[in-house]
Amino acid sequence: MKRYFLIYSTFLLTLVIASCQSTPDQGSTETENDANNKILTEIDANAPVVKLQLDAAGNTMDDMEFVQKELTVKTGSTVHLQFNNLSTDGAMQHNFVLIENGEADKVGSFAMQAGAENEFVPRMPEVLAHTKMLLPEENVLFIFRAPTPGTYMYICTYPGHYSKMQGMFIVTE
Repeated sequence: MKRYFLIYSTFLLTLVIASCQSTPDQGSTETENDANNKILTEIDANAPVVKLQLDAAGNTMDDMEFVQKELTVKTGSTVHLQFNNLSTDGAMQHNFVLIENGEADKVGSFAMQAGAENEFVPRMPEVLAHTKMLLPEENVLFIFRAPTPGTYMYICTYPGHYSKMQGMFIVTE
């Protein structure tokens, strides 16, 4: 009987210790698990800082949206993006995914295949940077380096959202 108690106690202790281990927040400046996001999260300490806010709003598929439809920054600047999910409905999870212009359909169609374990973000060259998936009323400060000059897009890749939740990310000289 003591033997079973000892085995059971050891098993429970192992579970408790394993559950206490933490992992880095994907919305932080911690190194991401995909190469594209790592490149844009390598920050130049001397670069100018641009503070932006992006709000995801709406509690139904009909009224969900990015409140800010366009964001503009200078190339090479360090972007501090305060991303807020203003939704209150549990089904309205959102992320910010910076992509090459005109690639929303391609990236969005592969998002479901990427799955929840990858925050519905496909690992492909068209994806430049992304936040973690935010639950309703959650927010994250996402810090990344602005890419080269040009027009980019940002979308939400939660299944069914990308066709409605889009904005333009403009990078100037």
